[in-house]
Amino acid sequence: MTTVGEVFSKSAAEYDWWRPQLVPCFDLFYGAVMEILPFTPEAPLKVLDLGAGTGLLTLFLAEAYPNASFTLLDISEDMLAQARERFSGEEDRFEFVLGDYTTADLGGPYDLVVSALSIHHLRHEQKRSLFSRLPAALKDGGMFVNADEAAAESVAVSETFRSNWLSRVQRSGLDDEVIAAAVERRKFDNPAPLNEQLDWLRESGFDEAACWFQDFGFVVYSAVKPMRSPHIDKPD
Repeated sequence: MTTVGEVFSKSAAEYDWWRPQLVPCFDLFYGAVMEILPFTPEAPLKVLDLGAGTGLLTLFLAEAYPNASFTLLDISEDMLAQARERFSGEEDRFEFVLGDYTTADLGGPYDLVVSALSIHHLRHEQKRSLFSRLPAALKDGGMFVNADEAAAESVAVSETFRSNWLSRVQRSGLDDEVIAAAVERRKFDNPAPLNEQLDWLRESGFDEAACWFQDFGFVVYSAVKPMRSPHIDKPD
């Protein structure tokens, strides 16, 4: 049985060329991630990118935060090879980890955990499990941001999301072969309704779970790990 990692490994070399056409709202989608981050440009952030692939989202973050360091975690060695090439010469800022983030030690603590177009491939119980593990990987006050796909509450609206995507991609100028390959990869999609995902984050102990951008099935949402109250010893 073909796995998600194997499917995306086949397209690793061309993956970034197709992104702007296969994500019709590409600029607004990735731009929303950058707009909601609360950090100053000079902040020495520690960042984990889950399902980092070729490092496209990390690229945007690395340019905006030149003092940040990044851990890129992905299940596909071929995708990570593209990321290594992208960031060659900057090995002191970037660590590349081959692994399955549903089971791997996430490390940390990080200021920021991000993901783009990856978590929707998981089974719903895997999504919930991942969300429950994220607070332990974040510093107090740390942020999780997911730029991903979400389903609607109704099957009919979810089908409209999918048909709208296909219509826009067909108008983008991409070759039929590329579109057919993208449709085949989408058979591995398993998006959950947005409201359910936000609820799972709250159940996992996050605060400020909110969606900041939506274009049909493409969403950007975030949540923040609460600050712990300082321990104050009571007088004897």
